[in-house]
Amino acid sequence: MKRHGFRQHGRRSGITVLVAMLAVMLTTSVGLSLARMALARHRQVRGEQLRLQAEWLAEAALERAAARHAVDENYTGETWDVAWPELRRGRTGRVMIEIDLPADGASERRVRVMAEFPAGVPERARVRKNVMIGAVGGSEP
Repeated sequence: MKRHGFRQHGRRSGITVLVAMLAVMLTTSVGLSLARMALARHRQVRGEQLRLQAEWLAEAALERAAARHAVDENYTGETWDVAWPELRRGRTGRVMIEIDLPADGASERRVRVMAEFPAGVPERARVRKNVMIGAVGGSEP
């Protein structure tokens, strides 16, 4: 009889171990899923931050192009590396400004800007903008 009781006790403890293992596996699986979701959300937010910074740089580049063109009608653009000490880890932005020469008799010029933040790294955001600006003494964008 003792033997028979030992078998039942062994079965119960085996089932208990099995249930505990399944609970640990389920908890681990849920934890890993939550961690993956949090990481994906972090990447999404970081991408949005980079895109917004590039957007602001592109807007600043349009203003810079209009101001430079207002002073010098022969200004055709530049590559502008923007660095601020406040930027994270000393990152810089890069802006390329191009102004087309006017067509015969045209008073407006097309301005194209491409802003990149952070510059020179694989994980970056790029924003392109095109506007028309008037001749020197004309209207601004």
